[in-house]
Amino acid sequence: MELKTEPVEATPGLRGAINRHPLVSGGVVLVVAIASLSLALKPAPKPQAYFTVDDGQTFFEAPAQVPPFTYHGREAVRAVVYSCDGGKTKFVAYLLRHPPEEKAAAEAILKRGGRMPPGEVKRPGEVEWATPFDPSKLKNVHGKAGFERARAAGKRYDEIINTKCKDGGTPTIINPG
Repeated sequence: MELKTEPVEATPGLRGAINRHPLVSGGVVLVVAIASLSLALKPAPKPQAYFTVDDGQTFFEAPAQVPPFTYHGREAVRAVVYSCDGGKTKFVAYLLRHPPEEKAAAEAILKRGGRMPPGEVKRPGEVEWATPFDPSKLKNVHGKAGFERARAAGKRYDEIINTKCKDGGTPTIINPG
């Protein structure tokens, strides 16, 4: 028995080229599929942040993580870096860390890709860390004096994080990368 094949009619354009060269067309599809898959499986770069081990005198870039953590044998905290001249000069406006009782929760939020809770802040050179005013934590505060201390700490926190340039202008936050 003899098989008869009909000649393929020459179709112009891309469709015709695909019909005339099925092996080449299949190879191109395979290469595009492999390239797409390899790009999809490539791990996303870890977000970076600035940190300091010397109270903001210097800062370094590292993968974002919940501070404090140990870096070369020293305690590292987040350094929030700003500029008042378009990035020509940078300065550490304030430091940020999470108290031990909040660190595990902050790490879980960061791992899920969520926004990290505020933590404690201080300016370089200061000794005391300020916490945000959080009414949900007032159950441990007793009396008006305790409430006023919590509110004052929250006010100080707000003053620290609302950094201003010396001329009164608004600085630009500088992120790594």
